[in-house]
Amino acid sequence: TTKLIKPANFAKLLQKLKEKELKDSLAEDLTGTHSLPILKFKSNNFPAISHNTLCDILSGKSSVSLQNTMILDCRYPCEYLGGHIKHAINTYRKETTRNFLFGRFSDLPLDSKNNNTAPILIFHCEYSKVRGPSM
Repeated sequence: TTKLIKPANFAKLLQKLKEKELKDSLAEDLTGTHSLPILKFKSNNFPAISHNTLCDILSGKSSVSLQNTMILDCRYPCEYLGGHIKHAINTYRKETTRNFLFGRFSDLPLDSKNNNTAPILIFHCEYSKVRGPSM
């Protein structure tokens, strides 16, 4: 037998499928080692750093090099222009982000065991749980 789904329920089902697709397509491994100390939240499976860690990077107090760190501000341009993290680059479209990253980090050494040379990508999206992780 075929089960009919009411339009309101169909919309909810479609949203759940989109969320599952997004979640399945993203890396969620928090078990490995990281170049920076990460925070763990029960509601968020993505590595996150504290504001103190970011301040240490920006002020040169961190073990990682600011030269090999890129802060991508995933907010819309109007939000970015209203104020942003020093050295952050505004990139809010996936294709722009992808093209930018492949050009920027292609020449950096990929020695993940050396915190001073490993490329560090920080995605900032303020309150969003979708824009930053989806980039």
